[in-house]
Formats: sequence, structure tokens, C-alpha cells
Amino acid sequence: DCCPVIAGIDVLQLVARYGSPLIVMVETTLRETYRSAFTAIADHYPGVQFAWSYKTNYLKAICKIFHEEGALAEVVSDFEYDKARSLGIAGKNIILNGPMKDEPLLRRAIDDGARIQIDHEDELNLLECITANRDIPLGVGIRINMSVGSERGWNKFGFNLESGEAHRVVERIARGTSLRLDGLHMHIGTSIIDLETYREGGKKLAGLARHAHERFGIELRYLNAGGGFATQNKSETLGRVEQTRTPSFNAYAEAICDSLLKHLPHTAEPPLLLFENGRALVDEAGYMLTRVLSSKPMTVGKRAIIVDAGV
Repeated sequence: DCCPVIAGIDVLQLVARYGSPLIVMVETTLRETYRSAFTAIADHYPGVQFAWSYKTNYLKAICKIFHEEGALAEVVSDFEYDKARSLGIAGKNIILNGPMKDEPLLRRAIDDGARIQIDHEDELNLLECITANRDIPLGVGIRINMSVGSERGWNKFGFNLESGEAHRVVERIARGTSLRLDGLHMHIGTSIIDLETYREGGKKLAGLARHAHERFGIELRYLNAGGGFATQNKSETLGRVEQTRTPSFNAYAEAICDSLLKHLPHTAEPPLLLFENGRALVDEAGYMLTRVLSSKPMTVGKRAIIVDAGV
């Protein structure tokens, strides 16, 4: 029988050298997937920037590859922030996300010039205290949660749009003196295959941008469309729907970008569009090699296979 290969390398040779279980990532696939996704979106929007989601895979080699391709770092913890800095990523090229930003991390991010995206009111209160004596307002973004399509919204993150909470936060920042609203961020779910979800999300995010512009004269510097693109992994279900019709990067790009450009306020130029891409960039590049140790019958027609990576 012919032994399977990964990127031209014999699987048995890999296991003989490194043992099992063994995770194998193919660098050429990582780079090709990144470029394919970026090109698709950049063809639909005038200014695009990717940020690699460290929580997806924070192995230094993986992060380094995506940074070499041009990605910023999107981090959600001290650990990830430290890793980005250790890889030589400047503060200005870090997006600091998530609900668990304590005062030391926020102060460090401010000093480094990182892009801070506020997640909740307590964080907003803390940032206003930290920046109370600044001569120049600190530019910040705010995370927005919303109900769109089949996604009922991750309302445990960010400020809610439908309740008016997001609008109140926009007004609070606009009328304050220590902060400046630079960006709006949405991350509406994961493994999303319904493009209407993104179209509606883009429309709602652009609507809030238009409100901020018309009511308070705010010209946003960026919009962050988050991530959530489904992978080509056909067995992925996440308890909802089997991935049998994953949209292409071009289809995602058309749904998001066309919706934003149609509904954004008319300014000199549209804001920078950020994406925090994760699993869709790495899943097809990864393999797990494992040895079969034994098997045993379970129910009629089914057996449990015991491997050195699990059952």
C-alpha cells in the first residue's frame, strides 16, 4: 500500500522522527490561504487590513508566518499580548480585545499605542479614569453585539445595538474629553455560513457609523468586521449545522464589503476595514497523526477506536 504523504513528506518518516501523536502544519498552505482571503476582500473594499487571531493558534511559528504575510496581532490576554511583543510586533500593530483587560494591561497598551477595543461599561469607566488628565484624547474602538440572521448575537461581549446601549456609549464618548471614538467592532459568531447574516451585520454596523457621523460629526478611522468565516472542514458542526456549503472568501467579501459601502456615511474615504481571521486560515493546513492502539465493540455496527491521542 502507498503510504500517505503531507506536503510531499512520508507520514511514517514524520512519526519515526517526531513520535505520535503529532500535529503537522503546512506552511505553504497557510500562506496561500492567507493570500487568497486577503485578495478576495481587498478586491471589494479600498482599504483592508488583516489581524491574526492569537486565540485561534498562538504557536510562535504560526503567528510569525501570518505576520510575515502582513497581519497585525489580535490578542485577548496578557499572555497573548506578551507573545505578540516577543515576536517584535509594535504596539501600534496590536488589537487588544476581550472582556478581561485589567488596569496594568490597559496602561501598557496605551503606552505602546495599541488599538484598544472596549468591551463593557466597567472597562469604559476604567479607561476614562486612566485618561482623565490626558491633553490629547485616546482613540478607542467599541465592540458591538447585535442580532442578525440566524445568529442571535453574542450579547455577553460588547455593547448591545438593539437596546440602544451602543448608541449611548457613542454619545458618552463623543461628549467626553478623554476618549475619541476611532472604530466600531463586530464579531457576530463563528463558522457562519449564512451570508445574509454578514450582510445584515454590515448594514447595522454601517448604520451606527452613520449615526455617529450625522449626530456627533465622528469620522471613524476603522471598522472591524471580526472573523467567524467557516472552514472547509466538512465534519464541523458546532452543534448547529454540518458544513456542506461553506462560502468562498469572495462570497464573504461581497456580502460584508458591499453592505458596508452601501450604507456607510459619505466621507472623504471609507474607514479602514479590519478582519480578525482565525480558523478559516489554518484548518486546511493542519493534520494530526496518531497511532491506533486497539479497538472494542460498542453498539451494533460501531466500535471504539483507541489511539494515542484519545478514543
